[in-house]
Amino acid sequence: MKRVLVVVLVLLAAVGGYSLGRMARTRSALDGAGGGAVVARFAGRALHATEVEARLRALPEGIRSRIGSLEARKAFVEELVREQLLARLAEEKSYQRDPEFAKRYAEELGSFYLQKEFEEPEGRKAPTEDEVRKYFEEHRAELSRPERARIALIAFKVSSPSEREKKRAQARAALAEARAKAKDYYGFGNVARARSEDARTRAAGGEVGYASREDLAGLYGPELAQAAFEMKTPNEIRDAVVEAAEAFYLLKFLGREAAYEPRFEALRDSLRARLASERRAADRKRFLDDLWKRADVKIDDEVVRGLTVGKTAAPGR
Repeated sequence: MKRVLVVVLVLLAAVGGYSLGRMARTRSALDGAGGGAVVARFAGRALHATEVEARLRALPEGIRSRIGSLEARKAFVEELVREQLLARLAEEKSYQRDPEFAKRYAEELGSFYLQKEFEEPEGRKAPTEDEVRKYFEEHRAELSRPERARIALIAFKVSSPSEREKKRAQARAALAEARAKAKDYYGFGNVARARSEDARTRAAGGEVGYASREDLAGLYGPELAQAAFEMKTPNEIRDAVVEAAEAFYLLKFLGREAAYEPRFEALRDSLRARLASERRAADRKRFLDDLWKRADVKIDDEVVRGLTVGKTAAPGR
């Protein structure tokens, strides 16, 4: 019995929420629309069956199933009465007007308003099949993926025309060294770490990772992109130096990833969730913007600028 009472007390604290606020003395927010048989009377008030049943329904199923015996139900009712007594005594002391409570009450009531006026109606506006398919077609390009190659490279940067021959000779010497170590899986990477002038990939043994033709062209020039996509055999080292406008490159081909074309059936559920999320965010912004506009909000920047934030430290401290 004691264990059941503890469970009841914990759950009441969790689901009770804030039910107070700024209330006139003649009418309290605690005066719910009770109905049905009177379960308990206290201090000239009555607790009705419908009020108790509503609170029971708010409990998680696992806890609610435990409140089957008369003793457990009575303990639940007793805690509801105790809650009501304390809350009404607090009203008599006007504690609902305490600034800290008023702040929490405003936060909770604002959240409750959003839940009732926006979240619940919005939740009933799930995207239709046609809307999801339209969204798929509009985003097909970003959902698809072009063919990608995985390569490693060794770069020799050319900063002026006068040094091209010198850099070409360095690249050819490095290529000979890399090809001599072709049977060593780490050979090309070791040469890259020792010789490459590409800071982006040197520490990773020259590895660029998977990249599309467009990505490679943007990073290293169209000559390298063309050469990379001509290679077919994994772990193949290109037998010639790739000459680009600003560098000489050695290439090792590591693999290829085929292009990906999205299928609507495979993406339907994830796209529905994505569309619903994007639509909810846009609708929420419109909802709040409309409230702001109808409230005719005006903020005085000068007053805001003059607000005191905390205590100003005394000089020398």
